[in-house]
Amino acid sequence: MTEPRKLPEWMFRQQKGAVKSSSFFIFSGKIIFYQTFVDVAAACDEILKLIESGDITILGFDAEWPVFAGNKSGKLALIQICLNDNTCYLLHVRNIKNL
Repeated sequence: MTEPRKLPEWMFRQQKGAVKSSSFFIFSGKIIFYQTFVDVAAACDEILKLIESGDITILGFDAEWPVFAGNKSGKLALIQICLNDNTCYLLHVRNIKNL
């Protein structure tokens, strides 16, 4: 029998300003897509400045990568960061060699 998954306590604490809900979030904002090194780097700088200003709390973060036979994972392919319900960044990093 598999032992139940144990998550750290901090994951159960509600963050300041967070909304507790069991419903799905429907995103109707703007999606900004970047795939070159220069564009991804500039987007990351912009995201960090917004977060450091204290005006933005990250609403969502996701990363995706391919999985191959034998449970081997490939290189990180896509990073998704939603800063609020208006803007979501898609950073396609799969083909960036110097990340």
